[in-house]
Amino acid sequence: MHARIMTFVVAVAAVVTLSCAKDPAVKKQESLAAGKRYFAQKKYGEAIIEFRKALQIDPKSGEARFELAEAYDRKGDAKLAFGEYVRVADLLPGNVVVQLWAGAFLIAAGKFEDAKARA
Repeated sequence: MHARIMTFVVAVAAVVTLSCAKDPAVKKQESLAAGKRYFAQKKYGEAIIEFRKALQIDPKSGEARFELAEAYDRKGDAKLAFGEYVRVADLLPGNVVVQLWAGAFLIAAGKFEDAKARA
């Protein structure tokens, strides 16, 4: 009888553990949403943390990269913003807005040929 109770307890614990684990896509969307809320409140440091969490889940998320680039830019960290704008431009080659931002940062960095290639 004691073994059956232990087996039942272990089985219930396993089900609870599995049900608490979130789908990575859900976690990514939660981090993006939290980052956008922080960004709207001008809490750029907190927004950066959330956007980076989303990128840990999906490093190729163009949306998360663009939001991160904007947060770095608003925080005044041009070097990190530059890197993220270029990365997101590589991820989203058809997005004109992203390409313009990357081009602007490339021009500011004196990388005229790279900016010309983006144009």
